[in-house]
Amino acid sequence: MLVRFLCRRDTQLNRSRKIGKSPTILELYNDPGIQADPYFSTILETYRRDRVSRPSTETGKRYPAISRAYFMAVHDVLAGKKPTASALADLQAELMQITGLKAPAPGASSGLQGRSANLRVEPPCHTDQTVS
Repeated sequence: MLVRFLCRRDTQLNRSRKIGKSPTILELYNDPGIQADPYFSTILETYRRDRVSRPSTETGKRYPAISRAYFMAVHDVLAGKKPTASALADLQAELMQITGLKAPAPGASSGLQGRSANLRVEPPCHTDQTVS
């Protein structure tokens, strides 16, 4: 019941206007009250420009194996079992085996458009912490 209530159009519109919660119903971004808020217009622009399909859409029946590979790689880094670079290299090799994608050319951009796998290390959120 709570989920149904929170997913209702009027509830999402009210929560957006009063407490700044982003609606999950795309049409609500056309509401004049929401459009007047620069925060929401930025979210909508980002959504339209940077939207990515769910992994299950792209991977189909291989989704459980891919999800497990990511989970294990993250776990190994967080548990201190592997350094980040090593875990990413191993994950890339495992993903290539699962998906059949080829290794990326040096300097290639990430994404599936070229049908290659490419993982990159991003800086940690907290620069005062060291991630090995």
